This record gives sequence, structure tokens and C-alpha cells, in this order.
Amino acid sequence: MLAARALFLGALLLPIGCGDERSSATAPSVPAQSIPLPPTNAEQFEVAGVVTNDAGAAVAGAVVTMAHYVGGNIQWPSTNADMTGAYRISFSGNVLQRTVDRFVARAEVVADGYELYWAELTQPRGWTGSNDLVRNFPLYPIRRVAGGDSAAVAFPSDVGICTGWVAPRCGVVRVRIPNTGTLTVEVTPTDQSAGPPTLEICCASGNEIYGNPLTLTLDGFRGSEVTVNIALRRGGLAAESFVVKTSLGSR
Repeated sequence: MLAARALFLGALLLPIGCGDERSSATAPSVPAQSIPLPPTNAEQFEVAGVVTNDAGAAVAGAVVTMAHYVGGNIQWPSTNADMTGAYRISFSGNVLQRTVDRFVARAEVVADGYELYWAELTQPRGWTGSNDLVRNFPLYPIRRVAGGDSAAVAFPSDVGICTGWVAPRCGVVRVRIPNTGTLTVEVTPTDQSAGPPTLEICCASGNEIYGNPLTLTLDGFRGSEVTVNIALRRGGLAAESFVVKTSLGSR
């Protein structure tokens, strides 16, 4: 699947473009057993919180989008965080009744210089309380490495939901590249007790490639950088750090 990206937790999402730094405004897909109710059964929601970076500072101007259903159609209202990082957004939508919870919306947060952040907004199944939700979003800066260089990178415990297929949670590194030749990427965890993480790079011959190390042919690659998704520990709650080694070759 060319340039495909999807969620792994709960309500799956439609794909976004590989390496796209912009807000995708894509929507949650509908599991076969969870068809949204008619618009007349829509509920009113208000979500509020604060957008900060991994140092705890406010990210003013961050764009917060809530992708949700209204009678089988998709809506994605957005708002901007103020100077203190605070945001508030209201919308009317249908929930998806799932086995253990109610899927309300897929939150997407973007800001210049930070990686895209995805999160699910849910309520317990059978919820009858308030539809006022509080959700804070932590963003982490884009990590870039020049092709041929090595760098130490660290990712906070909360990186949101991975926008790739490699794992539910992943850290992202962007590698600047030339237009031809090959790029090899190898990632080693600083925690020696952990095994090497699986990597995902898009796109080789129209598909994502997986492994560690990975080599990508750059001839005809569109763009000036490659996005590398690094699988983080499943169920992990701690920050993780790695050494990213890249090398360039000729064909």
C-alpha cells in the first residue's frame, strides 16, 4: 500500500501520506460492527486542555483537530491553542460503541517544529456522565539527522499513537538525504537490555520496508528527507533513547 499509515488501537484510521508534516485531517474508519447512529442521535461534546512540549512549556498556536462522525459523515473541527497552550473545542457527533468503550474522536495536534501527535478520545462503555472531556497533549520536537551522520535521540513516554504500521507507539527521526544513491539506517537502544527496535521507512518500490538496519534506494525518491519510525516497547511507560547511525552509498 503506497504511503499508507494507520492506527493500531481501537478505531482504525484512514491513511495519511508518508513523511507528511502537515495535519492530515483523516478520519476514523468504521468497524463493521460499529456503524454510527443517525445525526439525530448525535451527542454534544466539549474537550479542553493544554498543549505543551516535552519540557513542559506551552506550545502556543498548536492546531488541535477532533476527527469524529456525524451520521456516517466525517467532521474535523479545529482550534488553536492560546499563548498559554490552552485550547477548548466543542462539537456534536456520534460515538462508536465498542466492546469496552465509546470512541468519541481522534485527536490530532500539529505545531511547527513538532511531530504530529495522535490520540483517541474515549469514554467507558455505557457512559452516562458528562461529555466534557479534559485532555492535555504533550508534543516532542522533530528530530533530524543529516544522511551519513549519527545522533543520539530520546523520546518521552507519551508519544501518542504511532502513525505507521510498525508498532502502537513509535518515535520518529527524519533523515536529510540527497536525490540518488542509497541510505542505510541502523538504530541501537542505549538500554543494553533491550533488543534492537524494528524500523519502518516509506517507501521502497511503493511499499514500506521493515527491519534494522534498513537500506533504501534513493533514486527517484520524492522529497529531501526520509521519515524513520522506530518501534517503542509495547506497553512501555518510560522514556526511551537510541543511537541512530546513517550512511550514504552510491549505486
